[in-house]
Parts: sequence; C-alpha cells; structure tokens
Amino acid sequence: MKSINIITGIVLLIINVLWVSFHSYFLCCYLISPYLWYFMIPYSILIWNILVGLICIILAILLIKNKISLKKCLIINITILLIGILMHFQ
Repeated sequence: MKSINIITGIVLLIINVLWVSFHSYFLCCYLISPYLWYFMIPYSILIWNILVGLICIILAILLIKNKISLKKCLIINITILLIGILMHFQ
C-alpha cells in the first residue's frame, strides 16, 4: 500500500502544482498586462483556486508521508477541485 500512496501522492502533487501555476499565471497576466482581455476570470475565483491548490498540495504531501489515508485524500482532493471548477461557471 505504501507504494500506491507514493505514486498517487506524486500524481496529485503534479496536478495541483499545475492547478496553482495555471491560476497564478492568469492572476499575474490580469494584473500586469496592459491589454484588455475579452474574458476575465474574477480575481476572487483565481485567489480561491490558488488557495484550493495549495491545500491539495498539502494533502498530497501528507499522503506521500502516510499521514492520511488514500481514500480520505482522494475524496477531499476531488471534492475541493470540483468546487474550484464549478466556481468558474457561476
């Protein structure tokens, strides 16, 4: 079971780092860019998704260190990421 936790934790870590970098990139582009964007994601949703990604990164690290079970980590991670995705469609 330990190797499954490590592999799943690394996959979750990669997904969540990409999640945070994607939303951080858009936040920086919106704040710094002199261009007018046709479609912008609200700042509150970007900041929320960055925080969600950081929480999920912490969960992935806890899974790698075997401090949390695989089932609990996946349920929390998928739930939080689905909430983050659904916030884009408000």
